[in-house]
Amino acid sequence: MTAFCRSEGPLQVGSVSSLMQEAATVSNRSPAPRATNPTINMAARPRIRRRANWPDNLHEPRPGYYTWRDPRDGKTHIPGRIDLSLAIFEAQEVNRRQS
Repeated sequence: MTAFCRSEGPLQVGSVSSLMQEAATVSNRSPAPRATNPTINMAARPRIRRRANWPDNLHEPRPGYYTWRDPRDGKTHIPGRIDLSLAIFEAQEVNRRQS
């Protein structure tokens, strides 16, 4: 019975040393370099479905606690613990005034 070795061709089953040598050379190879391209960015995380209809810049860092982020200067305004419908209304009004 014969086995095949890539580097030496057919060999007898009894010659284990050549198989071990081939395995050693395969394991010593360095892994293929990763492709690094600085122009490729990761996709944005999809919005949470229950928040898909919320106005822009309205956030809920904790349940029942709402914040609104001003996109012009990055400051966070805190309406606080109010009803969701009121938070959405206020965020829509502020967004409307800015446009």
